[in-house]
Amino acid sequence: MNKRLIMTFSVLLFAVFYRDFLAHAAALSQRSQQICAVVTQTQVPGVAVAILDKNSTEYVTCGMRDPAKHQPVTVNTVFEAASLSKVVFAFGVSHLVSSGKLDLDKPLATYLPHGTRHDGDPFHHRRGTTEVNPELLRKISVREILTHTSGLPNWMEDKPLVQTGQQGQWQYSGEGYLLLQRAVEEITGQPLDKWIKNSVFGPLKMRHSSFVWETRFSAQEAIGHNWSGNVQPAEHFPYPVAATTLYTTVQDYVIFVKAAFSDPLAYELFTRTEVPVDVPNSLYWGQGVAIEHSKDSDYFLHGGGNNGFKNYLWYSPQSRRGFVFFSNGDNGIKLTIPFVKMLVPPPQPAIDSDKIVPARFR
Repeated sequence: MNKRLIMTFSVLLFAVFYRDFLAHAAALSQRSQQICAVVTQTQVPGVAVAILDKNSTEYVTCGMRDPAKHQPVTVNTVFEAASLSKVVFAFGVSHLVSSGKLDLDKPLATYLPHGTRHDGDPFHHRRGTTEVNPELLRKISVREILTHTSGLPNWMEDKPLVQTGQQGQWQYSGEGYLLLQRAVEEITGQPLDKWIKNSVFGPLKMRHSSFVWETRFSAQEAIGHNWSGNVQPAEHFPYPVAATTLYTTVQDYVIFVKAAFSDPLAYELFTRTEVPVDVPNSLYWGQGVAIEHSKDSDYFLHGGGNNGFKNYLWYSPQSRRGFVFFSNGDNGIKLTIPFVKMLVPPPQPAIDSDKIVPARFR
């Protein structure tokens, strides 16, 4: 009798479990279909999405990494991360700060005593260089670089590097990150790609990531596409640039997100200083990431856009919920707001900010 009861109970328990499993699988399938439908509507060739919810991660891949060869996007597809590179670099910087090798409030000149040169094309070194004004290095701090309050522009290209904004006020700057990269390379005695590999990618086992192009990526490379849907010639960056040359997969970047945002020292660096960016929409900038103050949780945000690639990170270290996506099309920027509405709980006031997605792409 007892055995029969136990068997009956086991069967019922399995039936309940299987019912719940099927319901969960159906919900995931429906969400995947909704995501891919939005991707199709925005005419993006391919997308890899990771949806993080506490201890679980759901991956959704849509479309083609290489439409001409009918090669689909997978979790192993290698994308240009663009400015999501900056978050990885800032995490590495947090290690130097915590070990006392780098002081956030020291001027860059402290670490570049012999000065440095501004490269008009740091990606390929196809233009000339000019000496950076020593006074500029003496007046800009590491903290101002990370919070984008150095007054430097995004890119100056082949013009001499000067401040184009007011120091102390937010103005997004890739040039600032490049200067900080030069300081880090001086401190560590290593080029950026080697230092990051040893200090971040190696320990975290991010085996498919690099700040320079590696030929091994060719078999899984996402081919970028411009606004018209035409192929964007690949850059294959041979030189590391902290602001934008990271190559990675969605799986590798999830490893990074989980490690970086649960690291107490890194979390302190990201949040220690906040500067206003769009206060009515609760958007601020920390030291390496944008920060949205939502009703129940703070979210770390960062976009990335190289020619032919658009990506976004939207994640709360407190609730451990959010997403990151990589796309191989300029139209991928149009996915950001629909994905926020689909994948993270409201309210998300920052979606109304032009600093997140400019009005012309909504």
